[in-house]
Amino acid sequence: MNHRTRLRREHESVVLARMELARTQLLIANIGLRLGQYPAGARDNALSLANLGHALSAAPRVTLLGSAALGSIVFGPKRVVPILARTGLLGWVVRNIRLQSR
Repeated sequence: MNHRTRLRREHESVVLARMELARTQLLIANIGLRLGQYPAGARDNALSLANLGHALSAAPRVTLLGSAALGSIVFGPKRVVPILARTGLLGWVVRNIRLQSR
């Protein structure tokens, strides 16, 4: 076995060990959540004002709604509504076509 092959196998074994550790940690966390065990402070700041912006930005379509509101304020609804209707409708049709073609 040459040096390169040996290094590749060692690297693969290290990666597999890390994957197994991550899998075990996720499994433990999942079981803990199902049993009602939450990390320290997880319930304390669940609905705080500090993380409200982060929660809203992570929610689907919040960016679209924010852009629509800001665009309506800056440019007026007359210019924003046709653009949103066109792009939103086009995105919806394309997404449904892709889902149907799978």
